[in-house]
Amino acid sequence: MLYGIVSKSKAAFEFSFEKLVARNNQLYFWTFTPEVKVSDWRFSSYWNRFSRNLFRYCLEVGFEGLRVFERWEDGFLHAHLVCNHRLPVRYVRLLAGNTGIGWMHASPAKARAGSYMAKYLGKQFRDNEHSQHIRQWAALGNWPYTRVGDVETRSHDIDLLRHFMPRYKGERGAFFKAHARVRDVIEGRRSDPLLPRATSLSAQSGRIVPDASGMSEIYMS
Repeated sequence: MLYGIVSKSKAAFEFSFEKLVARNNQLYFWTFTPEVKVSDWRFSSYWNRFSRNLFRYCLEVGFEGLRVFERWEDGFLHAHLVCNHRLPVRYVRLLAGNTGIGWMHASPAKARAGSYMAKYLGKQFRDNEHSQHIRQWAALGNWPYTRVGDVETRSHDIDLLRHFMPRYKGERGAFFKAHARVRDVIEGRRSDPLLPRATSLSAQSGRIVPDASGMSEIYMS
């Protein structure tokens, strides 16, 4: 379970990384850059060609990994990969031949590798119109990683909306009426006799955090 301002994509990555750590005794951290500086979509195509070669090479050894794109200060992308096998660099260089992938480096993954990779998910891509359709992270191999669709969110606002929606069932504009009631309660304009006990119990059990301050609860379904 995660608390705070976390996107579903980032939460799915963090859950997946936790699974990867739990499933393997040792992980390895790789960095890959393109042979020359290129646009985001072209580097993404370079990576796709390389990762297909890598997966075919590692198919029989139970390869499991997670990839994240990071934007350097110069504005260009490179890739980080954390995986469960210590791959010979000379073979990986051969697999990268004619794909556009150039420099690479590998080392045993440190404990903070997951948080390091996760911090690059989100804003650096949302604010760039050329990379909005590029997958910021991806899993490699056949293993039960967490998909974005597996993640559910809960917040104080959503719980209030679920509380009020049945009252307006069948009415025209039911959602908008329930939403207006939620805003009234949050802003203190109206109260509800059934609400205080329900919300306080939820808060005490740790299942709700105030969304008004940007906090929400994220968990796997």
